[in-house]
Amino acid sequence: MDYVDGEIFPDLEMRKKIIRMIRQVKPDILVTCDPLNLFPTDTRINHPDHRAVGQAVVDAVFPGAGNPMFFPELISEEGLTPHSVEEVWLSVTAQQNLIIDVIDTFECKLAAIHCHASQLQGDSEKFDQMMRSRISIDPQTGKKSYEERFKRLKFI
Repeated sequence: MDYVDGEIFPDLEMRKKIIRMIRQVKPDILVTCDPLNLFPTDTRINHPDHRAVGQAVVDAVFPGAGNPMFFPELISEEGLTPHSVEEVWLSVTAQQNLIIDVIDTFECKLAAIHCHASQLQGDSEKFDQMMRSRISIDPQTGKKSYEERFKRLKFI
């Protein structure tokens, strides 16, 4: 969407862009950051861009994307009919109610993070080691797991 890293603000223009995308793609589940989580750990502050995007996405989902009264020009000028998202999954949340083991796609996740150069500071091998240190191993079975945690909001 051509926003500059570190300069994102959840304004009406951003909300309209997200509503446009929701109406184009028509997702059942939408994943975004929890806009309320300012301090995800005792040693970290959540990036303002993550909070801003989370806020814009949540505001786009409701009341905008599924309501024809919001940005009616998206209907009349672009043919984008309203779409109601069934679920929103908020990541980096203190209110988790959904845990998914993603060990089978862990390497893909790591590769995707590597595509975001602004997210990697310093030695990428050190970053990879830190990420792999989060993998759990069941002492009885030896099975590996890597859990992603979300606040799941179900609307339908």
